[in-house]
Amino acid sequence: MVSLTSPKTSVCYTMLIPEEYPRGEFYAFGDDGCKDLGAGSLKVVFTRLVLLFASEQGVDPTPIFDVAALKKPRPLEQSADLGAELKWQDFEEEAENKEALREAISFVERSSASLGKDIKISFCVLDTTLFVRVIFHPSMFLDQQTAACWGINFDKPLVVELTLTAPYYFTSTIVPQINEFQSLEADSGVLKLADASSFGLQWFVHNRLERLMKSAGVWPPKSFTFFSDLVAMTTNKILACTQNCVICDKKLPFEMTKPAVCDNPLCIFSHMQFGLGEDVAAEIQHHPMETDLLIMLTCAATNSPDTRRFNPFPSCLEVKTTDDAGVVTTHNFMECDTPNLVKVRQVIECIPPISELAKYKETASLQKFL
Repeated sequence: MVSLTSPKTSVCYTMLIPEEYPRGEFYAFGDDGCKDLGAGSLKVVFTRLVLLFASEQGVDPTPIFDVAALKKPRPLEQSADLGAELKWQDFEEEAENKEALREAISFVERSSASLGKDIKISFCVLDTTLFVRVIFHPSMFLDQQTAACWGINFDKPLVVELTLTAPYYFTSTIVPQINEFQSLEADSGVLKLADASSFGLQWFVHNRLERLMKSAGVWPPKSFTFFSDLVAMTTNKILACTQNCVICDKKLPFEMTKPAVCDNPLCIFSHMQFGLGEDVAAEIQHHPMETDLLIMLTCAATNSPDTRRFNPFPSCLEVKTTDDAGVVTTHNFMECDTPNLVKVRQVIECIPPISELAKYKETASLQKFL
């Protein structure tokens, strides 16, 4: 309740703040009855009350209440003598943010109570920004060998972090910032996690979650099952990473052991540009025998008279070279839209032994050597 009283005429207006504030209608009660101040923020409605009071008294409202100052708060030393101003804008915004933050934290806590034992929710607050972390372990849906194959640390929980800003938090239609990582300290309530690390499918998971969150009906949350649904969306996308192209989500002709792309040139280009492919040097370092086996199987496929045995064929793989005259030549393994197995075999025969390739620990130095 806010009251304004004139010491000269003893006229008094009392404004009632509705219980459902910031929603609801405001009313002012005076000697001449009830005045409807309408809806709006506390700053706007209080301005209406002051203007109404000033008009009833036949005085200029500017000395009483500097409306322009509300839009741009003055320094404290300049506004100390403006008792009516009281920095209403800052006061109102802070109060609204605190109330909205309390409601957002309440939603997180109530959602956490509905989760199973395999999923945890942690949150921390920086000023009015709320960081909510959904934590679950890879063992929920992966075995250790598959996790290692897909670049996921089996000993570290996976974390999906939402960054929510005031004053809307879970009520805005704008999708919040999403981060994905692995950490053993995610449930500690600490803002900066020293052991936070990326994982092999991080770009893929981030891209798919953003698409899903922007789809109709997903955000803002409709129930307390939102976080369990978020984990389900994440795990389902990870489990399907070998069935669809990691760029366009197109169904692949067959499932591989590792994430792959379709034969669309744009997807292949994006795959290399985003660094989503395997680190060749790391693969040779950690899995030399498997790499050597893949090279031998590829070579064996080139000796078959039936090109259908070489599937998938690197039809979109190409290299451009520029000669001294500036002429650009494109090299690939196709000849009149037909796979050229001889070219592939010639390239494979030029590859040094695995023991020689294993000397190079970085892909850049390996490329320079080759």
